[in-house]
Amino acid sequence: MPIDLELEKHLRPKQYPMVPYPPKVIVLANGKKMVVRQAAREDVPAILKSVHPCLFIERDYYDIVSARLYGELLAWYRHRVKSEYVLMGQVDGFLVGIVNGRMETEKIGMSYHTLAIDRGLRIGSHLFAAKMEYHMEYLGQEEVLIVAES
Repeated sequence: MPIDLELEKHLRPKQYPMVPYPPKVIVLANGKKMVVRQAAREDVPAILKSVHPCLFIERDYYDIVSARLYGELLAWYRHRVKSEYVLMGQVDGFLVGIVNGRMETEKIGMSYHTLAIDRGLRIGSHLFAAKMEYHMEYLGQEEVLIVAES
């Protein structure tokens, strides 16, 4: 489907400049090392394949969080959301968790969702902390709004 480039310029929301999140390693409860790194748009198709099975888990709001995260990832991939970022956790190269958020303004952030694909290792907690670190320490935001299911 051809895209009208002039129309596309009007459809894309304003983007705030965002410094990259520096990758880090976190040792999990089982002794394995989880690499936390910022995802690139090119990572989205592979991430969606990992999120998709979680759409059908009807406990702990996994279905709702996964559906919203899936939509947010697509919106970011298609340039339809303002200043979004995605952080992902990987163990031995496998995706084990995802967090995302965006800059509402230069001083206020919006924490979207946290999804631990591998459960029982506090992956969600570690990734949520990395997300808050990104907002406060790297983006210099003063406040972060958090969605209920996260």
